[in-house]
Amino acid sequence: MKKIIYSLAILLATSSLSAQQDVQLNIKNYLGSNVYQKNTASKNNLGHDFDIKRLEYYMSQIILIHDGGQLDTFKNQYLLVNPSGAIDSFNLGQKTFTNIEAIQFSLGVEAPTNNGDPTQYFTGHPLAPKSPSMHWGWSAGYRFIAVEGKCGTGLTQNYELHGLWNANYFSVRIPVSGQSINNKTVITLNADYNKIFHNMGINVGVIAHGVDDEDLEALQNMRDSVF
Repeated sequence: MKKIIYSLAILLATSSLSAQQDVQLNIKNYLGSNVYQKNTASKNNLGHDFDIKRLEYYMSQIILIHDGGQLDTFKNQYLLVNPSGAIDSFNLGQKTFTNIEAIQFSLGVEAPTNNGDPTQYFTGHPLAPKSPSMHWGWSAGYRFIAVEGKCGTGLTQNYELHGLWNANYFSVRIPVSGQSINNKTVITLNADYNKIFHNMGINVGVIAHGVDDEDLEALQNMRDSVF
């Protein structure tokens, strides 16, 4: 009897191990109906002209929702998304699941990590010092989003939106399914960066670095409309 139970335990452990799958997140980048490209002129829903010369944002606290609402977190996973073309791909790690139902993530860096020392991370880590900087300072922490470019008629004026602060750390949940590609399960998100500027008056130059102006609007639009 003990031998049978022992063999069953080995079988279950092996079965569980074999069910683990590598998970990859693909973000398809758009500017309206067009594939995202830097320095490309576009308009928001108010008809205001803009382009994007810099766009960087953090994703963290990434959670896989699967098999009847089970939650499985990719621990210590931080993504610094810097779109440069049609698609960005990130390896999230291994998880055990049968059916993926949704993915949840937060925009920015959670406290207390947000208020930590960026120099503690190795070069190349998403939270290590960057150029241009994604870290604002000790009390405020990281820029959750940094978007910069030209706006106004003829794109003659500058705008800069740097959204930050622990109170503006927003969570997003998107229904998704996984697709098996090259021995990985791939989750795909569509991101329309035109919607960062949804209902935002950018017909004149806008400089907002902080917590409660157009910089906050940008983070709220990332949460509500972009994905």
